[in-house]
Amino acid sequence: AEEGQKRIVWMSKLLKEEVGERLQAQLEKMGLSDLYGKIATEEDTEDPEKLLEYLQKVGHPALEMEALF
Repeated sequence: AEEGQKRIVWMSKLLKEEVGERLQAQLEKMGLSDLYGKIATEEDTEDPEKLLEYLQKVGHPALEMEALF
């Protein structure tokens, strides 16, 4: 998907830690340096309904994007 990085809303804490440095560098190149901190992990929520609340709270850009399907 175009601008797919903006669609990353959740990943496991372990994965986020493993790819964090590379992902942050890529997001900075795209002008999205604050996005990394808006990606939820299981420490934020594992419940899909609470994930939406979290995304709204942090102002995640995925909420403003057109649905894929």
